[in-house]
Amino acid sequence: MKLTRCSNGHFYDAEKYSSCPHCSGAGAGDPGTVPFSGAAPSGNSSYSSFAGGDDVTGSFMAPQGGPIPFNQMQGNNDVTVPLGSSGYDDDGEGKTVGFMNWPQGGDGTDNQSGKSEKQRLRETVNPVVGWLVCIEGPNYGKAFPLYTGKNFVGRDAQMDVCLAGDNTISRVRHAIIVYEPRQRIFFAQPGDSHELFYCNGEVVLSSLKLYDRDTIMIGKSVLKFVPFCDASFGWGVEES
Repeated sequence: MKLTRCSNGHFYDAEKYSSCPHCSGAGAGDPGTVPFSGAAPSGNSSYSSFAGGDDVTGSFMAPQGGPIPFNQMQGNNDVTVPLGSSGYDDDGEGKTVGFMNWPQGGDGTDNQSGKSEKQRLRETVNPVVGWLVCIEGPNYGKAFPLYTGKNFVGRDAQMDVCLAGDNTISRVRHAIIVYEPRQRIFFAQPGDSHELFYCNGEVVLSSLKLYDRDTIMIGKSVLKFVPFCDASFGWGVEES
């Protein structure tokens, strides 16, 4: 590949083309290289990985006489970022990455999937809904995040709440802390262990609703329950 730049600033492969295919109006479907302004369209964070001033080659036909703005590119094409682009090796060839074009409607929804930015984020991010804070025991001073659904408590590293160092706690599923997003409420439940645990001094033998600053004792560890989601705030899961 012999990467060449024409007088209008377009890159092309001189071994394949005798002149710039963009300027000469090459046939539809030929790659065209257009300057990237560095300014991502509003709300489209998927462009943030491109460095300002880089040029971008995509499987689209540039309009005669000028570069294509990113917000006019159509479809989910692959994009080739040529030499010198931030985050890619300068080895003589451009790097091809997935190009996601999410045109948005006036209400912030994705015109292709009908999903809002908030809904898309919920599919990729698991937001914290509360914490267990250790006030006594080997993990004194540590906070353990809780998430939607079941949070398994034990001393194994694979547990959602890992209380390592307290051998009086079962390795897996000694207890379960549940967050139910539609009602925005928390529960404590017994796990699979034969060992017991306590909430505010009372043994937990079935599902028990939790309240802010409840005290949970598991083995030799004492933890305070601190909710983040409550009646006044939720992550919107209940709306989906």
